[in-house]
Formats: sequence, C-alpha cells, structure tokens
Amino acid sequence: DAVLVGSGTVARDKPQLTVRLAKGRNPLRIILSSKGELPPDSTQVKLASDGKTVVTTTGELPSDLATSAVKFWTVSDDGDGRVDWHQLLRFAGKRELISILIEGGASVITSALKAKIVEKIIVVVAPLLLGRGIEAIGDLKINSVKEALNLQRVKVRRSGPDLIYTAYPKYNRR
Repeated sequence: DAVLVGSGTVARDKPQLTVRLAKGRNPLRIILSSKGELPPDSTQVKLASDGKTVVTTTGELPSDLATSAVKFWTVSDDGDGRVDWHQLLRFAGKRELISILIEGGASVITSALKAKIVEKIIVVVAPLLLGRGIEAIGDLKINSVKEALNLQRVKVRRSGPDLIYTAYPKYNRR
C-alpha cells in the first residue's frame, strides 16, 4: 500500500518509490521529515501530482512546499523530536493502508525498531564486500546478547547471486 523513507534518503538517493520490476499500482510514498524538509526539486515533489506523496512532519508546513501537490500529515513527536510512529500508523490506518514497506536508512529503520512497529524484516545480501560503509541499523540501546532483538521464522532464499533473508522480530518486554 505504501513505501516509506526518510528525508535524508530522498535528498541523497533521489528514489522514485514506484513499481518498476513487476506489474501493479504505485504505492503511496510516505516521507518522514520531522521538520517537513523536502527539496522542492526532489523526485517526490515532481511526482506528487499523482496524489501519492505524503510528508509526515511534527511541525509547521514549510512555505516552499505549501503550494505543491505534496500532502502533509502532521503528527506528534516521539519525545526525541522525531515523528511518532504509533500516531503515523493511526493516520495510515484511517486511510486503510494495511502494509507499509520501510525502505529507509539506518535512522528510520532504527527508530521503527525502537518503536516496536516492525512486523517483518527482509534483508537482501549481495555477494560483495565493501569494507566500511553506511550502517544499516543504528544503536538500539541493547547492551547484551540476552537483550538482543530475537528474529523468528527465519527463511533464506536465493535470487540470482543475492541471498534474501526474511524474519519476524520478537520484541522483548522492556
């Protein structure tokens, strides 16, 4: 139903967030930006005329995007100045969105895991070694293996040279 990224991914990668390799309708594009920042020349602003671009923010709408076709959802912050995931999901539910693919960077993925809203994890591993790079998940404040986020029903399949891991997190009650 929707694909979600952070504003940093939008600025760096300029993703289209559309269906390209299979048939189907394009998902709603949800962009997390606590300050409502989105480059006016970004792909998402250009594609917004289809009515499928939403920026989720915690504050006032930026004046440079006020006249664009981009829709805004204003939600509370989570106490750390970030978008409150639970409120965002309530907004999505009211719009009958059942499934949201989080295709964000480490900051977005980490905050979603901390909020315990991730139901399924899919990780694609290519047979390449790059050395030091961009982290996939940030600090989850886990201090021991005993506190680790357990993944259940782990399945691995091959797609060409890549391995695709699918798992379901079991959150600890802390």
